Amino acid sequence: MGIRAMPSSECEVIRAVSEAAWLAHLHEVGVYSFFQTPAWCNALCRFHPAFRNETVIFQSGDSRFLLPLISVRRGRGIASLESMPWGTYGGWIAKRVPTEEEERRWIQSLLNITRPQVSIISRPGCSYSEKPDRFREMETHILDLSQGFEPIWEHCFAARNRTKIRKAARCGLEAFIDNSASGMEAYKRLYRLSMERWAGDLAFDPDFLDQWIDAPAEQVSLWLCKFQGEIVAGVLLFYSPTEAHYWSGASNLEFSRFHANNFLISRTIEDAVRRGCGSYNFGSSAGLEGVIQFKEQFGPERVPYRNSVFMHPLWRAVRSLKTWLRN
Repeated sequence: MGIRAMPSSECEVIRAVSEAAWLAHLHEVGVYSFFQTPAWCNALCRFHPAFRNETVIFQSGDSRFLLPLISVRRGRGIASLESMPWGTYGGWIAKRVPTEEEERRWIQSLLNITRPQVSIISRPGCSYSEKPDRFREMETHILDLSQGFEPIWEHCFAARNRTKIRKAARCGLEAFIDNSASGMEAYKRLYRLSMERWAGDLAFDPDFLDQWIDAPAEQVSLWLCKFQGEIVAGVLLFYSPTEAHYWSGASNLEFSRFHANNFLISRTIEDAVRRGCGSYNFGSSAGLEGVIQFKEQFGPERVPYRNSVFMHPLWRAVRSLKTWLRN
């Protein structure tokens, strides 16, 4: 993404970035994820008492680099900096990629004894540092929407998937957006039901969804699927000007024969094309093969991204010592 320029010897650091300055920068750059916006950051900090907004702007010559950051308290006066928490995207927002020297210098300026770690989850397709202290490779599925919905339906959706979606439509399933309190409550019930079925921990606290009650549909849309008056499936999507991002989905297994999930995702893809989004991001599948197979019915491309972790030299040494002692 872009060409690395020579670093400037002068750098201004702007902390306590105002929402107006943040939004102006996003508008200027034009390409970003919803998870790199003030709306997402504010929602996290309102909901979670351990989260605090510490977003920063670095000015290097004529270039400005915004790094969305949340400080996450870990106890005993220690906090980590994350861009962004809960496995969502962060990273630099700028018209060019920072040089390795710029990134190294800026990361060092953020680290100290009480904030010993910076974790950056870069957007898929973006460049990232080759020299973090440690990193984890991740993967998502992204569907190119630029060709329009009809070609996607004909050439990307698997034939069996199209059959399931047609069957759902014939059975009378309805898909609609409902960001109301009652819509969120209906989805929370489905989400808890799904988590019980998977016998796993909740990926997020369902009450976090209350942050999005009556949210503008151009930013957030809770899509619900109804069959004979009953809500049987739902998906939550977040939008930036260039991307629709599938963040969460849940369904009632008793109605699985009607293929509500296939039907609902098809409708959200069609809607994302109408909105002018360039891509539909299915999100991480956490390595779950069944989830991967379901997403691949829609014809997306697998796209890698990375979680890079940088550490203060003292804490790096402590970590190395602990590893040595264990061995």
